[in-house]
Amino acid sequence: MKKFLSALLKFKKTMINSVGLTIVFASTLFSNNLIDSDTTKFVIHSLRSASDDSMCVVDIDYPELIALKDKIIQDTLNQFLKNEFLDEEEIDISDCDPEIGSTFEINCYIEYNKSNLISIVQYFYIFRGGAHGYYGHNGYNLDLTTGKLLTVLDIIRKDSFKRLNVLAEKKMLQDFEVEKISDIGLFESRIDIPTDQDFFLTQDALVIEFDPYEIGPYVMGDLEIILPWDELTDMLQPEFKVKMD
Repeated sequence: MKKFLSALLKFKKTMINSVGLTIVFASTLFSNNLIDSDTTKFVIHSLRSASDDSMCVVDIDYPELIALKDKIIQDTLNQFLKNEFLDEEEIDISDCDPEIGSTFEINCYIEYNKSNLISIVQYFYIFRGGAHGYYGHNGYNLDLTTGKLLTVLDIIRKDSFKRLNVLAEKKMLQDFEVEKISDIGLFESRIDIPTDQDFFLTQDALVIEFDPYEIGPYVMGDLEIILPWDELTDMLQPEFKVKMD
């Protein structure tokens, strides 16, 4: 992986043509000089490949962390992220049936980047034929001082999960403007957030994510429960609270 440390903003594009296939690589550098001194530098790389008729498409953005003080942590996290975003089986379109078509898309967003914490959200869409494709998201919440991938248990005290569920239900009732969870149309009549539930961080809130079919039918799409930090203060793990302060 190339390093992009010398320029404030840099764009590189290389096109490789093979039989019936076009591949495009691109990288954009986001520098601390463009944002804030308390943030982490990162690069968003792009991989684009498509058949000549565009029936078979791969379109992926994936992140690379740069300029961390601990290079071992940096290399370990970058390898982890690359493995998560670039699945060799998914990006290989050599066996794609042009009569059916195939699409594999991944977008990458940095939702939080401060105080040696970074929250990266991967939005994906997959179509392999059928009535419709499948989409969802994955949150990668990283402590850059330890290299740890955070779970909800690193954010919320275990003895506070019942209260977390009550708050989550309250937010969903407000969002859907109903009186009971059963009126929303979910598979269950209550919200029960597991300790390994997907989530991401923002400046203002902890956002719990549910993909289609996870707690509700496909037609409801992906669901997010936004839990403001000021309503979670006494539920937070002490170590995490210090980082956020």
